[in-house]
Amino acid sequence: MELRLEINAGIEFGLNRLVEKYGHDREYYMVKLAQTGMRNLENTFWADGDIDSKDVMSRDALED
Repeated sequence: MELRLEINAGIEFGLNRLVEKYGHDREYYMVKLAQTGMRNLENTFWADGDIDSKDVMSRDALED
């Protein structure tokens, strides 16, 4: 899936700093950001009981 995002200067600065310090490309860090954000979002809904825990557990087990 292709996705286009417009990011603000602060996020772009942070991405550039990570690229310079650790050497991965920007796409790597954006994927990590999306994964982390998705897990946080799922945890929020899971705590509320809106997401079936079996679905989250099976999907995470397959991804990791």
